[in-house]
Amino acid sequence: MLWVSPSHQRQGVGNALINQVENVLKNKHARLLIVETSSLHDFSAARDFYSKQGFIKEARIRHYYGIDEDKIIFTKNMKK
Repeated sequence: MLWVSPSHQRQGVGNALINQVENVLKNKHARLLIVETSSLHDFSAARDFYSKQGFIKEARIRHYYGIDEDKIIFTKNMKK
């Protein structure tokens, strides 16, 4: 789970965390990174963040977390 305290958001912390994860995975020759988040409005910043990090919106599983709360799945090709 990746979560950055609101007082530390927009300071590059999330970017640094994702970069660290990607570096570890690349060293292990991983080919795909998968992340998930909620479809709720409160998670719109997370969805925007993943898109800006080069993740592609891959899938939506409707009502996964609850009624009218979908799971949004993003992927990133690690071989680029």
